Amino acid sequence: MPGRVTGADAPDIDLREVLALYGIASARISPLPGGMVNLSFRVDAPEGAFALKWYRPWLRESRPERLRFVCETQAAVHQAGVPAPAIVPDLEGDLFVETGAGAFVLSDFVEGRQFPRGRMPAACAEAMGAELHRLFEALSEIQVAEQRS
Repeated sequence: MPGRVTGADAPDIDLREVLALYGIASARISPLPGGMVNLSFRVDAPEGAFALKWYRPWLRESRPERLRFVCETQAAVHQAGVPAPAIVPDLEGDLFVETGAGAFVLSDFVEGRQFPRGRMPAACAEAMGAELHRLFEALSEIQVAEQRS
C-alpha cells in the first residue's frame, strides 16, 4: 500500500502526512483486517512497529472528548501493567491527532492471533480470562477524567 486510503468508506487520506505528525518520516504501511469503529494499519518504521487507527469522523466514538477518554484509559491500564498497547503521543504530546479526514491514534503494534468464533483453544480462553481480570482490577483503581456523553 503506498500510504493512501481511498474508497467509499474513507476519503482520500495520505497516511504518510499523518505519520509525519508523530515524527515518522519513513514507513511501510499495511492495512490490518477487521475493525468496526476504525480502520487500522500496521506501520513498520525505523522507530519500531506501530498500529495506526483512523476513526471514522461520523461515528460517536470519534468525538474528541470520547477519544481523549479512551486514550487516557488505555495509557493508564498500560502503566498499571496490563498488556495494552502503549499510546504513542504526537510531536506536540497529544494522544491523538485530528485532521480534516478524522482522528488518528498511534500505538505500539502488538502481535496477536484471532480465532474463529467457537474455536479458541481452552488454554487461550483461560489466559484471556486471567488478563481480563487484571484489566478490570486496573480499571477499578485508575483515575481518568470522567467521560460525559
